[in-house]
Amino acid sequence: MYDAAIGGVNIMNYSKQEFGQALKSQLLSGYDIVRFARWAHDLFLEHSSHLEPGLQEVLMQIVAMEEGPEFEFSESELEELSKSLITDVKDIKATDSNRMLSVPIDPDIAAFVHQLAERKNIGIERMVNEWLRKNMELIQAVM
Repeated sequence: MYDAAIGGVNIMNYSKQEFGQALKSQLLSGYDIVRFARWAHDLFLEHSSHLEPGLQEVLMQIVAMEEGPEFEFSESELEELSKSLITDVKDIKATDSNRMLSVPIDPDIAAFVHQLAERKNIGIERMVNEWLRKNMELIQAVM
């Protein structure tokens, strides 16, 4: 647990590492978006007053998975998130080895990306990275 002093009293916070381990355990039970969202919501309610800084945002992103495909994490994204949390990466959105960007996507684009990735039977992150890499190479070629 992460230790914080509030008003002279030490409060044990629910840590990113603890959540990463719990997420890893949940993944062993299978990938179910609704179950993950509700589980994260229950954790948030249980620990909301003593979350390690930055963990509330992570929990809310998982809670939002139930709201629509544009908010869903793939199973591999959740696995990577749990690894990042367990290894105590200070900024889980921008690690040195694997940068994760949190960018709002228009609903029509998100739906298209989800459908295409499903049709091609590849992960969304892989498909988006391929698109971005191709665009990066085109831009670099004309610079």
